[in-house]
Amino acid sequence: MSDLKMMKEPGFIYDLFYIFSLYFNMDYHLAHDLIFEKSEEDAAFFKESVRNFSPFSDDLALFFHLKKNGRCFMTSCYFTPYRDTFAADYSFDFLLNRLSDSDELIEKLIDFYFPEQSREDILHCRNSLIELGKRIDESDYEERIKRKLYSFFVNPKPVIQKLIYELMSKKILLEEYYEKNYSVILNIRNGMSFDSLKADLQSFRDVEFWEEENQNIGVSVCLINKNCFNLLCGKGCPTVLLGYDYKESIASYRAQKETPSLKEFGDVLTEQNRIDILNLMLERGEVTIKDLERLLNFTGSTAYYHLTMMQRLRMVKTRNCGRTVLYSINKPYFESVVGLLSQYYNA
Repeated sequence: MSDLKMMKEPGFIYDLFYIFSLYFNMDYHLAHDLIFEKSEEDAAFFKESVRNFSPFSDDLALFFHLKKNGRCFMTSCYFTPYRDTFAADYSFDFLLNRLSDSDELIEKLIDFYFPEQSREDILHCRNSLIELGKRIDESDYEERIKRKLYSFFVNPKPVIQKLIYELMSKKILLEEYYEKNYSVILNIRNGMSFDSLKADLQSFRDVEFWEEENQNIGVSVCLINKNCFNLLCGKGCPTVLLGYDYKESIASYRAQKETPSLKEFGDVLTEQNRIDILNLMLERGEVTIKDLERLLNFTGSTAYYHLTMMQRLRMVKTRNCGRTVLYSINKPYFESVVGLLSQYYNA
């Protein structure tokens, strides 16, 4: 018989990484992780979380900086790849043991920031600061990240030690936070069944493993990443990471899939910069973040903030061209808005 397997560690460690990610990428998370209907409340919560867990060492930016695909080194290399072990071996002690292998960490960092490299190239870069410096110079990363890369590879071990120390320090604070708010986790556990979670998951995506008999699902609750609803499938037990406000995330997602909200449409377009972006898309067809930096004098983070807010509303769509993301107007969305507005001029 299918059942839910409740687990602490995956959600706890995901939250631990998320705290650092909030500090280093707040603009991104404010654009992606808020529930529109209570965006001010969510933004205040995330900012307060960073204050409660401060200070953070800027030396750790490389480990938590989000690339254009929205992924950071720690979750990409020390969380998601171990999803098959969530129900067994994965724990904070397991994480520290992996991080203590400095050679492995350095090679993973090179592979993460320069994914086009072969295994031989990675080893060559690992043993040649000159060759690695060339890769850094030729990359399109912002100057701050380039400087961090240089600094790390010149003397990596103190930075790795600082990473381990800060993870341990923040773990203690997060454990206290979890203990204080444990009733929230209990309420989610007591109010959830296999069938209710199955229905929630299927509203987000098609999942083939439902056809398997006696298929268990791992469930782990996040208290900081409060709007999280993330399914991780592997060879073992699939795991769902749930923020404690995940029900509201589901309701917001379903609402966006069904009918455009005129209020949200109006809220987004009250910002002149977003109207300028739409006009530029109308003129050029597709735009990149670099286009907005060059033509509208935006910073990269400002451009990303506006585009992701518009994308969440389905006002714009994206396509990848190599490593470049191209943004354009989503015409069906505006057709739906016109349909909604027609009730007023046809009255």
